[in-house]
Amino acid sequence: MGSPVSRPRSNSHLTNPANPPALPGRQLKKWTAAGVSLERIGALLHGEPPPVPPRPRSLGSVTVCSHLAVTDGIEVVIDPARVGLTPEQVRAFVKGAMAAFAAVSAPPPGAAPQTERQP
Repeated sequence: MGSPVSRPRSNSHLTNPANPPALPGRQLKKWTAAGVSLERIGALLHGEPPPVPPRPRSLGSVTVCSHLAVTDGIEVVIDPARVGLTPEQVRAFVKGAMAAFAAVSAPPPGAAPQTERQP
């Protein structure tokens, strides 16, 4: 008994203008216009599934969010239901965000402390 032979693929889409294939160029323009990064576009072109967009909130919907006041001018709004975090994960995120701010706002070692100027 012989081995099964696969049939050659049909090239009908090349000759049938009523059935054009999905062109990567069209998708590329759509994704770049939407602000998708080139790294993500590369992954999508290599077969990675596109992300499911978040469901838009309906009018009149009520959400409970946490507002983290890091410092004057920096506030982080966390919607745990949308992001899928547990209360423990939210607390860990808050601690990490505060530690990150403290690390970037601390004076470098050996620097003189800044004093406020008096008028």
